[in-house]
Amino acid sequence: MIVNPTAATRTELLHIVRMALNNAPVTLADDALTQDTVLIIERTPRRDAGGQLLNGRVLEMPERFVLSLSNWHCVLTQESTHRHWVLRQAKCVAR
Repeated sequence: MIVNPTAATRTELLHIVRMALNNAPVTLADDALTQDTVLIIERTPRRDAGGQLLNGRVLEMPERFVLSLSNWHCVLTQESTHRHWVLRQAKCVAR
């Protein structure tokens, strides 16, 4: 898990998640990955001007990212693609 997150840590995490999701707009909590090693991102369903869902039910699975520690580096892995990124700004501890 991430310990003692800073603004730089949160910015880097947000940048990586957005990049992994093809620059989709993403909002992360300030304590993302500080209490758990899994980050789940649900896509915001598209709505019309009246607030109704455009396509009915959302059947798309949420994206899962898993944080791990490898050679003392924090590594974020996107489960659906198996891509991974080293978080250079974060400090992590094993859960």
